[in-house]
Amino acid sequence: MTLLAVFVIAGLYFLIFHKDPLPLNHESVGLGNLHAVHDVIGVALIGIAGLVWWRSRRAAKAKTAT
Repeated sequence: MTLLAVFVIAGLYFLIFHKDPLPLNHESVGLGNLHAVHDVIGVALIGIAGLVWWRSRRAAKAKTAT
């Protein structure tokens, strides 16, 4: 569950909070106006979090069924 929270927080950071003065903003890492890069990374991280959640629920159900 900790990994899930890390993925969601990181994904939301890249989607919403990646502007100056926060750390790792576009200007500090040299991306300039490439907002699409952070958006893709944010969506991917949230997607990975969803996959981790889905697989953990599926594994828990399989464990209780046996």
